[in-house]
Amino acid sequence: MSNTLCLNCTVVGATHHIFQVKIASTNTASALLKAIKDEKSSKVCDIDDGDLALYDVSLPINVQVEPDILKDILGSKHPLQPTIQLSAIFAAPLYYQQLHIIVVVLSKLQVTLPELITLNFLVCLRDNPRRWSFPITIDRNKRVFDLKVVIKKKRSPEFDHLPVTALDLYLPSLPRDDKFQQWVDGPDLDGQRPLDPLQTLAENFPRVPEKSHLHVIVHPAPPCQVMPLIEERASYLAKNRAGDSSIGASLAKFSDTQKNDVYLCHRPFEAYDPLPVTLREPIFSEFVDDCRACEPTGEDSRFVHELSRQMARSYFSVEKRMETFRRLFSSYTATASSTQFVTDGDLVAGKFLVAIAVGTKETGTDNNDPFAQGLIRYHQFIKQLNNSRGIVTQLRSVIPCFHIVVFGACVGIAGSVFTTKIQYDALVPIIPLFCHPTDDMQEMAARTFGALKIALEKLTDMYSKPILFLVTPTWSPLCPYRRHYTDSNNDTETFTYNMNQDFRRNLVFFGKTDRGVPICIKFVKRYSPEAHRFCARKGHAPELIAYEKLPGAWYMVVMGALAIYPYSRRIGSYKHFTPHFYPSLELKQLEEAVTALIGDLHNEGYVHGDLRDVNLLVRHDAQDKIKDFMLIDFDWAGEVHKTRYPRLVDRELVRRPSGAQDGMEILKDHDLEMLHFLFHPYG
Repeated sequence: MSNTLCLNCTVVGATHHIFQVKIASTNTASALLKAIKDEKSSKVCDIDDGDLALYDVSLPINVQVEPDILKDILGSKHPLQPTIQLSAIFAAPLYYQQLHIIVVVLSKLQVTLPELITLNFLVCLRDNPRRWSFPITIDRNKRVFDLKVVIKKKRSPEFDHLPVTALDLYLPSLPRDDKFQQWVDGPDLDGQRPLDPLQTLAENFPRVPEKSHLHVIVHPAPPCQVMPLIEERASYLAKNRAGDSSIGASLAKFSDTQKNDVYLCHRPFEAYDPLPVTLREPIFSEFVDDCRACEPTGEDSRFVHELSRQMARSYFSVEKRMETFRRLFSSYTATASSTQFVTDGDLVAGKFLVAIAVGTKETGTDNNDPFAQGLIRYHQFIKQLNNSRGIVTQLRSVIPCFHIVVFGACVGIAGSVFTTKIQYDALVPIIPLFCHPTDDMQEMAARTFGALKIALEKLTDMYSKPILFLVTPTWSPLCPYRRHYTDSNNDTETFTYNMNQDFRRNLVFFGKTDRGVPICIKFVKRYSPEAHRFCARKGHAPELIAYEKLPGAWYMVVMGALAIYPYSRRIGSYKHFTPHFYPSLELKQLEEAVTALIGDLHNEGYVHGDLRDVNLLVRHDAQDKIKDFMLIDFDWAGEVHKTRYPRLVDRELVRRPSGAQDGMEILKDHDLEMLHFLFHPYG
């Protein structure tokens, strides 16, 4: 195999055309600079070496390197060090149609480059042995507060629940020696003051930080004492008044209420819980499935036809529109009854609400938001029931309820639950009832209302039976409803969730089976059990215990729980991979082993798609050498040529190949490039 590299280069600050340089991969960046200067078409032969900087890139060959693009590139990368070997930078196969090297003439640069420093961080959670490490490259002229903002974003979702001010930063600046290990095993921060948020990083790091040192300890401030579930529910109801739905649903009032995220309803967009209602109550997820697959009956079609005819009329009062809707819907379901709220119709089962119907006379004619009206009506019900019987906060239930929202000739359906707050998620798209009789939307509407009728019957049946009280701390509404799985022997295993869930925002939970076996339970929309099982057979992924399809297009992945204690010397424990703390020989051996596994995975017909540091775990032996490794997170994995990237691929905080874009095919070469980025973060 030839070790000659054919590098496509361009010069910024002098010329903008592409030229090619051929050079042995065993040469250094300094030799590459000399070869570039010797290339006549580069026109930089007379420029002093100190005025030139080389940056490796992976860009389409026809890209115009404009100032904004250049600033983004140079702001996230370091120039190549003169002594670095080119084989360490270009280990993956080179693409002929890509730009590989940008030569910057610093004196003619038209963008201001930040003074970048790279810091190594260690997260030490209070009263928790788990540790996380990660690097951040940042402008040293930024403030400590700015650094905290970056840390919070970098460590999302683990730090999403913390305000920026709760992240205390300390400066140990420790090399990898015995003192370093003492800090990791038990950080002694007594008497030390955290960094001043208003200071610049330059004040705290007047010199270039040592690459192999630990520079910053991240120590979240102690949280407030966590209240037991019953008290937390009661506190929420006592603190937040429901008020009149006709007033509270006005734009001004509801906007003011949501400044404190009283309702987890996606308004504002950040006001939501990572666990959707479809994972809290199976009736919701079964409803979503039925909306897609159930066959509407003649009764469903006739109801939708008449409802469309009546709702398409013009109404000059919301009372008249809702009276018509309740009459039709009551006849259809045979369970509806009106309440004291003339614009609200409540479907009840005993003392519980099954569904709430609210509406407006026409789209956009009222100041009140009908979705907010339904929320407040549910809030009123929860408070009234709790005040009269004092039991809602003590029930082992999330008190599910459907919402039917009528605005003009359109209908929306949502679901609400009460955990420690009131949560509300839309379940289906808005349904227009004024479409052409031959349009498929009429069938969609019939299928949706047929599914809703089935779901209301299920919910009515559920509420007709006694609901258990909270007598033990083993149940939490903050975890999914699913508490059993079927293993490979077709045996059903039940499990309980741990009370502390560090990765809940990723829909990753930990628990134990009834036999005491620790497990990891993950809920996903897509996954490749085949890729997972292949790596597990190789000994480089946790055991895949169960993979089950759940209602609502969810999948539950159950795997063996790994003992993860970053930086601990416990034999058998794993830690997240961080390349900065390993000698080059050890890194090379690990890189070869991981690359070989990915090659085998490719030969088996699968790609991984997300080979980041957080998805690679390593285990050490008694001599603190890397013993083996584990790959996790097969959400993006799948068959070669059939698997594409999901929505919202993070390209801002994660370095990825140029072709790693939303909806694009995941290529084998992308996996290899990601491995190169993983093991050579500066190359």
